[in-house]
Order: sequence, then structure tokens, then C-alpha cells
Amino acid sequence: MAYRSLRDFIERLEAAGELVRVTEPVSTVLEMTEICARLVANGGPAVLFERPIRADGEPSTIPCLANLFGTVKRVAMGVTLGGTERTTAGELREVGELLAFLRQPEPPRGMKDALELLPLARTVMSMRPKTVKSAPVQEIVWTGDQIDLSKLPIQTCWPGEPAPLITWPLVVTKGPGEARETDIGFTGGGNNTHQVYVAGLPDHRLKDQNIVDHLVELVEKKAAELEAKKKADEMAAMPAEAAAS
Repeated sequence: MAYRSLRDFIERLEAAGELVRVTEPVSTVLEMTEICARLVANGGPAVLFERPIRADGEPSTIPCLANLFGTVKRVAMGVTLGGTERTTAGELREVGELLAFLRQPEPPRGMKDALELLPLARTVMSMRPKTVKSAPVQEIVWTGDQIDLSKLPIQTCWPGEPAPLITWPLVVTKGPGEARETDIGFTGGGNNTHQVYVAGLPDHRLKDQNIVDHLVELVEKKAAELEAKKKADEMAAMPAEAAAS
């Protein structure tokens, strides 16, 4: 079995008693986090808040799914590698061992070993992502001034913290020019906590302008180094006569 979408996974969890729906309004400011904290502490189910209330007091049209992977069982249920249904830590460990082997594979010592690796090769090929021309995720696209993260039901988790916060986002940082993104010293892809900036409100995140200036200086310096290296490489590739002239 394999899930075609997050909705498929939600339906599977609900059928197995691993997900509950909350139809009452729940605030994203502290209240939602408190509910989730109690669920995690007691090994409770995933929860779909169908009527979140945003930080501005307005209801969100977007539901909020939380505590999705709060137990080992649900993590295992989400891993369907090879079309296998899993529910236990042992079954999940087998997948971990496979992934560890793929990171440092051992070459086959003979024909027998090579034949034994054929099922593994089929499994690996099935892991390749598929590229499609259109997808449900592209049905609604925000551009320009439409982009406003405050439309999303993002939680404020703790009193007094700078919030709302997007926890564990996937971040891709691109550096200047055509060089590899990680050349400027930032993580090319990583998990961080990001504070949401709401348009029209004071940006209280950047309290130390010196930090901002330093980051700008780093980027500009790296851009200059890349440009100088590019020119040096071009000069080196030119015939000696042309370079001298």
C-alpha cells in the first residue's frame, strides 16, 4: 500500500482510531499547543482542528493537523516503503537499516550477491519521486501582495515568546551568483524555527542592526570573491597572447 496524499493518510489514521477531529473553535494562541502537549504526554491520537482561530481573533478557513507523528506507531504507519504496512518500532527499524545500507552500500562479491541485491534495486527505483504537470497543491497559488502567512493557522506555543512560529520548516538558502548555495556559509537545506512577519506591523525580530549589516557584508564579500574567481578562470582559459594584450 502507498498513500497518494496526506488526505489518504488522514483517512487511514481515522479508520484506525489514530486521529480525532475537533469541530469546536480552538485558538492558535497557546490553547492549541496545550491540547497537543497533553496528547503527546499520554500517547494520544493525531488531531485535526477544523475551526482554528488565528492570532487576530478571526477564524481560519484552513484546518490545522497536529500531533501527526506523536507516536512510534503513527510514524511506522506513515512509512510504506515497498508497499508494506507497518505499525511497530521493529518494522520501522528495518527501514532504517535499509536506508543506512543505501548510504554506504557494499559492492557485491560475486554473482550470488548481485542477484540478492535485485529486490533491493527494485525497491530503490520505486522510491524515486514522480514529476507531474499539475497537482492539487497548485490549485491555489498566491503571488505578490497575496502572499500573507498570517492567513495560516500558525501557533503561538509559549507565553512571552516572539510568535507566531513555524517550527521545523524546510529551508533552502540560495547564495549569490551561480555558485553552490552553501558556499556563503548558510545551510542549503535545514530545519529551523521561523518567526512569521505580519505585513504592516513592526518587525521586532531584527533588534540588532549590526547582525543584519554583518550578514549583508558576508554576502557582498562572497559575491565579490566569486566574481573575481570567475574572471581569473576566464583569463586562465585564454591563450597567452590574448591574455598579454
